Amino acid sequence: MSSITEGNAGQYGDSRKLAARARLHTEYTIAETGWFPWVAAQLLLKPADRVLDVGCGPAWFWAATAGLLPENLHLTLADLSPGMVDEAVARAAAHCPSVPCEAAGPMPPHFPSKTAPSIS
Repeated sequence: MSSITEGNAGQYGDSRKLAARARLHTEYTIAETGWFPWVAAQLLLKPADRVLDVGCGPAWFWAATAGLLPENLHLTLADLSPGMVDEAVARAAAHCPSVPCEAAGPMPPHFPSKTAPSIS
């Protein structure tokens, strides 16, 4: 394991420690528009787009922007932590039931060119 990824399993095995940091950002933000809605507006997703989310974490983004997503969007969620991927798939299924979602596991699958037009 490289020095960059050392300790990731303990730090990011699930979303608990990440949630503590996210709460700080939420409490002290001065932005008029929340981060997730702002990012969603920049993606310009269209119906039937395929999205590979590398580093998806617990899929808070997809849950928070479920009402902004186009129909027939297909998500593939990948994260270094299998625990995060498990949480992400469960959260996306609960908040975005009309969006097919699959887990890529810790490493994203190979996507031929132009099959995953939006990568977050």
